[in-house]
Amino acid sequence: GNVLTWDSGDAKFIAGANGGVTFTTDKTNTGDGSTTTITVTASRTVDDVLVFVNGICLTPTDDYTISGTTITFSTTPTVGDNIDIRELPA
Repeated sequence: GNVLTWDSGDAKFIAGANGGVTFTTDKTNTGDGSTTTITVTASRTVDDVLVFVNGICLTPTDDYTISGTTITFSTTPTVGDNIDIRELPA
């Protein structure tokens, strides 16, 4: 199986039998009750980004869409929601 190793920063590493995959996590987003978009670091699609709100993984295209570098939520995150974006290798 895969082994997950966390480091002290936001970068993560998943090691497997055939090498590893790295991805970045942006944990600095907090819902404010009115903002419906978040910017990712590079042009992305719903196939290479995981979005979590308060630890719950959202469903691509139902709960959010991505166009270029912008994630747009179908429902506005509420005040204090922890929004965790994980950008997988494209």
